[in-house]
Amino acid sequence: MKNEERGDRRSLRQRVADRCRQPMEVFENLVVWRGQTCVTVYGCRRILQYTPTRICVLAGKRRLEIFGEQLICAAFCAGAITVKGRIHGVESVTRCPREGEA
Repeated sequence: MKNEERGDRRSLRQRVADRCRQPMEVFENLVVWRGQTCVTVYGCRRILQYTPTRICVLAGKRRLEIFGEQLICAAFCAGAITVKGRIHGVESVTRCPREGEA
């Protein structure tokens, strides 16, 4: 069913941004979701933190935090990272939390 048929005329990116409570710019040509179990971040320069519940990356000038459960880095090459697991969300953060911080 198309968005217009459901009465929701927002783009997929806008709906994802709204659901994650983030500005749409965070998702502009940067984050590609494949359901709730896989996300790819393009323009990733570095992995800053890697735990089973949180992966924080430097993407462009932003720090993005992918959070969820049983997260793994499935691929990291050519400026892109693919994360698999039970993904709860992606946030733009000013700094990556240290181990043990909420």
